[in-house]
Amino acid sequence: MIPLARRALAEFVGTAFLVAAIIGSGIAAVRLSPHDVGLQLLENSIITGGALVALILALQPVSAAFNPIVTVVERALGGLTSGDAALLILAQLTGGIAGAMLANLMFDLPALNLSTHHRSGHGLWLGEVVATAGIDITAEAPKLLTNDAVSEADVVVTMGCGAACPYYPGKRYLDWPLTDPAGQPIEVVRQVRDEIRQRVTALMAELLDD
Repeated sequence: MIPLARRALAEFVGTAFLVAAIIGSGIAAVRLSPHDVGLQLLENSIITGGALVALILALQPVSAAFNPIVTVVERALGGLTSGDAALLILAQLTGGIAGAMLANLMFDLPALNLSTHHRSGHGLWLGEVVATAGIDITAEAPKLLTNDAVSEADVVVTMGCGAACPYYPGKRYLDWPLTDPAGQPIEVVRQVRDEIRQRVTALMAELLDD
C-alpha cells in the first residue's frame, strides 16, 4: 500500500507540472505564432499531450489523477476514503496554483493576475465529464469523416449524419442515436458519456470475438 503522503506529493508535483505545461505552452505559442490561432492551438496541444503522457508514465505507479473530478469519482466508486480524497484534492489544487505561478514567472509575467475571460460553455463541460472516465479530450477537435477514413475502417459508426456521411458498399455501418450534449445540463452530458462508453465496450467485445 502506497503511503498517502507519497500519493499526495505525486498529485501535487504532477498537477503542478501539467498546469505549468498547459499555461506555459499557451504563452509560448502566442509569442511564437502571434497571428496564427490554429498554429497556436497545435503547439499548445502537442506540448500538453506530451507532458500529460510523460507525467502519467512517471507517476502512475504512485498516483496520477491530476484532476479533482477524477478523485471525486474514485471516492464515489469506493476506491478512496473521504479523508484520502480530500487530501489528494487539496494537493491537486495547490499544485495547480503553484504550476500556474511557475509558468507565469518563467515568461516574466506577474505570478498572480486576475483573468477577465469567461471560461464556460458546453465544450468545457463535456471535456471535464469525459475526463472523469479517464479520457482527456480537451486538446481534441471534431474531425470530418473522410473517404479515406471510411475506406480503411472495418466498422463505421455514425451519430445521425445520414446522407452526409461517406458511403462505401460492403462496409458495416452503425448509427447511434445519441442525445446532443450541447447546451444540456451536466447530468445529461454524463448520461451521454456513459451510453457511448457502453456502446464502444460492447462493439469492441463483439469485434474481438470475431
